[in-house]
Amino acid sequence: MERRQIEYFLAVVDHGGFSRAAVEMHVTQPALSQGIAQLERELGVPLFKRTPRGAVLTPAGKAAVEPARQALRGLSAVQSAALAVTGLAGGTLDIASLPTMAQSPVSELVARFRRLHPKVTVSIQSPAQTRVSEVAEMVRTGLCELGVTEGEPDLPEMKGFTTLSLGRQDYVAALPAAAQLNTEGEASWEEVLACGLIVGPWWESSRPAAYLDRTLGRRAWRKHVAVRIDHRDAYLPLVVSGAGAAILPRYSAHLAGAAGARVAELTPALWRSVVMIRTDDPLSPAAAAMWQLAEHPETQSDQAHSGA
Repeated sequence: MERRQIEYFLAVVDHGGFSRAAVEMHVTQPALSQGIAQLERELGVPLFKRTPRGAVLTPAGKAAVEPARQALRGLSAVQSAALAVTGLAGGTLDIASLPTMAQSPVSELVARFRRLHPKVTVSIQSPAQTRVSEVAEMVRTGLCELGVTEGEPDLPEMKGFTTLSLGRQDYVAALPAAAQLNTEGEASWEEVLACGLIVGPWWESSRPAAYLDRTLGRRAWRKHVAVRIDHRDAYLPLVVSGAGAAILPRYSAHLAGAAGARVAELTPALWRSVVMIRTDDPLSPAAAAMWQLAEHPETQSDQAHSGA
């Protein structure tokens, strides 16, 4: 069994078919099919059932997905460990993150990590659905070594993981420049709603929506929704253009503020805890270095490892 065969197998699983997997792996479809066929012969079981609608995992294929990810992760760890003798001279670090946390604090962590270890490629992956359990599943199954998500150590979703607190993420209001506020620099939730609320597909399950559900009731605050937008790239331009107001993590709101929106602290305040998670399996040198950086940022020097 070769590494390439495992990569082909997981590529078909992750990309939903042989043709798309071949494109992602930069090989011809016959070559990819031949590699998987050889893997199936070595295992003695079919991994996929070919149907007119595409490839479907067999029961054996479904059972093989998680061990395959772990095996691939183990091979990468062996390679990284060998490279670690002379420093982190290459390799890849895979991090699962909720989208808003990829903006902050993940972006800052990755920037510092890349200054320390410039030859390591970092892959930041988003779950299919923006839920804590989805990030946890990506780490549990070995798709990513580390995860950054919302949570507290005693949450059910954190069971079986080692957690590291990364502080908290504050929510603030991003308002049209012409918005009138009773107190400069502060916005009540009522003042935000009065501007008309801009929401995205993730909104219904977000912490701000949960707060409004508790305090006003869903029917009440839904009357104030001005714009529903599926495109994240257009979210901030809508606020800046004056289409309505948004409740955003501080980093996103400051981007809007730099473009001309009005940013104000929410009263009462709202925030969520941020944690980094990992399993108890040994980490690759790259993941271990990132964990150490997140755990002891004050002891890490950008010059100390500049030659690594």
